[in-house]
Amino acid sequence: MSAIKHFFWIGLLAGCLILFFVGGPDYYAPRSLKATWNLGHILFFSILPFYLFRVIKLPDSFVSHLLAVLLLSIVVGGAIELIQSRFIRSPDLGDLLRNGIGGLVYLFFLWPSSIRIPKKRLIFMKSVTIALIATQLVPVAITLTDEHLARKQFPSLSGFETPFELNRWSKKERIVFDKDVKMEGNASMRVQLTTETYSGVFLEYIPRDWSGYRWLQFSVYNPTNQEINLTCRVHDRQHTNGIQRYGDRFNRSFSFNKGWTTIRIPLTDIENAPSNRKMDMQRIYGLGIFATRLGAPKTIYIDNVRLTICHLPISYLVCRSIVTIGLCFILKQLVIR
Repeated sequence: MSAIKHFFWIGLLAGCLILFFVGGPDYYAPRSLKATWNLGHILFFSILPFYLFRVIKLPDSFVSHLLAVLLLSIVVGGAIELIQSRFIRSPDLGDLLRNGIGGLVYLFFLWPSSIRIPKKRLIFMKSVTIALIATQLVPVAITLTDEHLARKQFPSLSGFETPFELNRWSKKERIVFDKDVKMEGNASMRVQLTTETYSGVFLEYIPRDWSGYRWLQFSVYNPTNQEINLTCRVHDRQHTNGIQRYGDRFNRSFSFNKGWTTIRIPLTDIENAPSNRKMDMQRIYGLGIFATRLGAPKTIYIDNVRLTICHLPISYLVCRSIVTIGLCFILKQLVIR
């Protein structure tokens, strides 16, 4: 291999390795970017043995290369996860799986001697590798689909018309797409509240620009006879970048009796909530609905989370317009007569 090729491969691998620790999507980055970024593990662990085993000569047997690839995936991959724990990044066991998939790409697509593997076996292993890659592409496809839906549905923030919308919320293990209880549309989100100090959900992946609207609206269903107190929290980008003081965001508590209750909050209240500034309504970064220190676990349902220009129902506005037009027509006829 020429010196230029050596520099190319070393530079490419070094660049990929650095990106495991520096740069890349932060906590509030689009979900599709995060999902796509994770595919870098497959790329790195497919080209690492491709270059390394050209420099370090191994016995030209499948078993030797298989063991070497496993060793790289476990040792190098494990070291990357441990080092990431000392940075802002957090370790992810799913990365180890993606490392292994990268090793399979090398063994059955890039290793020159793979042509000596029996044809049927090689086709089978290539098919398995492609299927494993496809499983990693599914999250990318889902997030891209829901990001498109979110833009199309806005100013509805989450109406739970598709199960994909649950991915916009935190605490995935405590939320369920529920078609039995709903305020309107196809379904609602069932939320399991616990006895933790703060228990609830956060809508994190949303269109950020709330300017031009007047109200935040959401509906909560309480299936029990006991009143539940919930807090609504809204914060912007500046809040996330600071020390996240209580007085630097919007917080308001509401009581919910049995059945559906719809809450409408003026966006001017949210804008003026921070104590020493105005909230940036073009960069809203999170909406939380949670309970505090519950005595026992409870279940609630959330539906129809949206922004509106007017706090009155559309049906009422339509009826009022029809009545107004009718009265104007009658008055006009009386004047003409």
